[in-house]
Amino acid sequence: MLGTTNSPADNHTGHADHHHHDGDNDHGFIAVFFLLAALFICCGNAATLVAILRNHKLRTIPNIYIGSLAVADFMVGVMLLVQGISELQIVQKILDHQEQFCLARMSMLFVCLAASMLSYLLVACDRYVYIMQSLKYVNIVTKQRSLMFIVVAWMLACVYGTVPAYTSHFTPKEGCSPTHVFSDTYMIIVHPTFFLTLSAGTCWLYFRIVAVAIQQQKRIREQEFGVNQDLGGVRLSQRTWKVVKILMLVFGLFFLCWLPLLVLAFVEYTVHVDHLALDIASLIAVMNSGVNFLVLAAMKKDFRAEFRGMMCTCCGEVCCCCGSVKVHPAGVSTVGTSQWGSSAE
Repeated sequence: MLGTTNSPADNHTGHADHHHHDGDNDHGFIAVFFLLAALFICCGNAATLVAILRNHKLRTIPNIYIGSLAVADFMVGVMLLVQGISELQIVQKILDHQEQFCLARMSMLFVCLAASMLSYLLVACDRYVYIMQSLKYVNIVTKQRSLMFIVVAWMLACVYGTVPAYTSHFTPKEGCSPTHVFSDTYMIIVHPTFFLTLSAGTCWLYFRIVAVAIQQQKRIREQEFGVNQDLGGVRLSQRTWKVVKILMLVFGLFFLCWLPLLVLAFVEYTVHVDHLALDIASLIAVMNSGVNFLVLAAMKKDFRAEFRGMMCTCCGEVCCCCGSVKVHPAGVSTVGTSQWGSSAE
């Protein structure tokens, strides 16, 4: 998994001498890859947070949860940056034997994962309440309550990710990997149960939302005599459904990227799994942290305009590539009405 694992073959002097230069090249390549991936992940999620903070039209309740996800993904990027540095031979010889450094990295990974899972569940609950209790939504869900839920979620994530460190069994010989550091109970029972339970809850909420959307579409088609008021409802329904589809896509990609690592880590305790497979699954999982930025840029014109404004803005002026994006002296771009709708949406 994401980390370093010592192979018994490397302890043999002949093999170590024979593969010394190849090992240096491999670690150098891995370090460069991790550093570039970390740069991409950190920059993408930093751009998401800056876009939400500097444009008040993007400060909607769903975007508060998107911001929470961006924070978690940014932290994964920082962890990947540290991992890239630790892959350098001169650094690895020192850090591989540091128990506290290893536990901090592994705990940070699980804190970010838990925070992401809880944020996905919260945004699914938010959309569920918005659709099921649309008339009462404004009174039930507020930005203050949403922020409070996010703070509680991060507190739970910190507990979930750091508690296993107190019962760890780290040994330099085994290397720094969750399957070698955290307890079997945590990796075989607690973590899969947590991941699958929250995923099942999130999926159930989205299935209920999809069922309601299908029913609404049927009723709309039955109203052949629709008037202007009904057409307005159709536009609102389509906008809300688009938001839900984007959130479902983001969660689906997250689940698909992390599930292989969960399965391989579970199997590692029963049947030996090649560490190359674990490393590849780990990379797929952490690279998901850069996906949300791409999804928002591809599917949300308000975020896309904000990202383009940030890229093209120079000293308060807009480059020719920005087209119709306007940037005020304070650096806040005007992108029109947010596709999320009002702050409630």
